[in-house]
Amino acid sequence: MKLEQYIEKQQKTLKQAAEELGFAYEDIRRYCKGAVIPRPENMKKITEWSKGEVQPNDFYGISHEAFMKEMDDFEKEMDADFRRINHLDEKADINQILEVKND
Repeated sequence: MKLEQYIEKQQKTLKQAAEELGFAYEDIRRYCKGAVIPRPENMKKITEWSKGEVQPNDFYGISHEAFMKEMDDFEKEMDADFRRINHLDEKADINQILEVKND
């Protein structure tokens, strides 16, 4: 759920939400309009304040399922890269490492 939708659902004003979160009014306004994406520590506050109804991925316009799939794919790719590099001899030069990555 978008932050602006949650604030409306709670029948609060942007000013009230800003005060409850400890943010500047202008920051809340920018978050709601999509002009600025909150820093991770502010995303955490928003998620906790909204009891999980507003999630960090809501600021990026992707579904939770799509976000989790992207993260899973990224982790698999990183794991495969790590395994390839791990098989190289400790004394391998950078060219060997790059060849493995480019395969």
